[in-house]
Amino acid sequence: IPGSELKFCENSKIVLDVLSDNAGDSVIWRGGAPSTLGRHEYTQSGTYDVTVVGNNGCKSNMRFTIDMEMLPSISVGIKGVNAKNNYCYVEGNDNGLVVDVATSDNAYCYVSLEEPTVPPFDEDHMKREDKKEGWSKKSNRGEYNPEKDTWVYAYAMSNSNLKCVNKNQKWVEVHKSPAVAIIGDKVACGGNSLNLDITYSSPEKSPISNITWIGEAISGLTGAPIVAEGM
Repeated sequence: IPGSELKFCENSKIVLDVLSDNAGDSVIWRGGAPSTLGRHEYTQSGTYDVTVVGNNGCKSNMRFTIDMEMLPSISVGIKGVNAKNNYCYVEGNDNGLVVDVATSDNAYCYVSLEEPTVPPFDEDHMKREDKKEGWSKKSNRGEYNPEKDTWVYAYAMSNSNLKCVNKNQKWVEVHKSPAVAIIGDKVACGGNSLNLDITYSSPEKSPISNITWIGEAISGLTGAPIVAEGM
């Protein structure tokens, strides 16, 4: 065992082997579970022993300590989705989907739509003013306008030698927003009404489920056509 103090990340394991001068020596592990090729694996912190017994009956015992580093916390919040958790794509709306990631005070986090595996923790992958995605300390924000269904990938990495990583991912379903134009009366004398209607086209050929009007004398009106009284 190379050293008597060993560490590993939460939700993983550490696999140990004994370096012995004689291939015929027997090894007795205490705690843990057998792995491959005579190795032994541990998934819990603690103090353990291993004994090596030579062909001549002589024994050598070693005590070692294993510490487990807890994963950094991670939280993911997504803004810009509707009540059905769908994102409605509109051309040019580059910050329509906003993803906020937060982690522990001393950890780093990363958010991306393009990184299904943990990005390297190096200078090229640090977030800067001229770099949209990258590692940043404690919190991170990504702004996107995806045109198709996508995963949102979020990572939190501890600021330690082990660089333990916690991760989360969320599925976002993307739909194209319908194109709407208002038709009807353009001008009315003061106090009179306007007749308003809409034309509607959907890139996905989906039917209209709800029409709500917003504006002076029409806020709260639903459906189409409408009569705007007292304009």
